[in-house]
Amino acid sequence: MSIDRYLAIRHPMKNRRIFTLSRVRRLVVMTWLTAAVVVFPIALVSQVVTPVFGVQHDYCTEIWPSHVMRQVYDVAFLVCIYLIPGGAIVVLYTLVGFRLWAKDAHLQRQVT
Repeated sequence: MSIDRYLAIRHPMKNRRIFTLSRVRRLVVMTWLTAAVVVFPIALVSQVVTPVFGVQHDYCTEIWPSHVMRQVYDVAFLVCIYLIPGGAIVVLYTLVGFRLWAKDAHLQRQVT
């Protein structure tokens, strides 16, 4: 969404050519496939556990083959799901803000 806003403000004429209906549909499918791939390892390591003492309810938990694999997954998840998208949002909205601020300053100079 931030890419769309960036292109709409920075390149308004290109935006309609770039985001055609077929491209948007492909982006939606790619987004769902990426989400499925990212969480697939959780499906592989999740197990239902029945506690031996105390609690009478089964629960689902992640049982990883090794601590290193868990850490690698967690770091990859953090980078792919939070840092890259969050960084892109910050950069793109900063560029949009600068563009709007520059246009506002230009318009104010013309008025006075």
